[in-house]
Amino acid sequence: MEVNVSKLNDIIDDYYVVIDKIKNNNSQIAMNFVELSKCWNDPMNKKMITRFNREKTSYNGLESDIRDQLSTYKYIASKYGKIGDKIKCNLNKKGSIDSKLTNIVNQLNTIIWQYDNLGDLSWCPLRGVIYEQRDDLQSILNSFESIKSSISDKLEYISSVESEVLQRANNNSIEYIAVNNYESES
Repeated sequence: MEVNVSKLNDIIDDYYVVIDKIKNNNSQIAMNFVELSKCWNDPMNKKMITRFNREKTSYNGLESDIRDQLSTYKYIASKYGKIGDKIKCNLNKKGSIDSKLTNIVNQLNTIIWQYDNLGDLSWCPLRGVIYEQRDDLQSILNSFESIKSSISDKLEYISSVESEVLQRANNNSIEYIAVNNYESES
């Protein structure tokens, strides 16, 4: 999974432009038919108005579909924007990452345990250095546990956003989600 929020925001801006063009086109055609009806009123004109109304319904459906996609892109940008501008993550490796981080925490705990079980060091001239090293390792362990928790939280957040995006895509019949200038099927 790769997301570039800035590029996604550019896509969102493009969607607003497209929606405005559709609305303007629709209203322009409607005004033209109103003007045309003032000076031309026969069965052909009525057929054209009927076709226009069908076309207008089609345009409205298109606009609705585009708004659904726009809503999904805005959701993605909003959610991923909370993490950062560029996100690259392989959620399939989430378990492996967690396992490796847990392994490192366990190794640090083992080393600290060994320091704690050195016994009475009152006789050792380097005991201050040894205690300092143990405290440094404890500080590293605390920092690493915080990092591990943060990474785990981010991966869970990304997983939940991905699930919501897939649900939105399925509900809105969105066939493609374009991110980072490429399209991938959702």
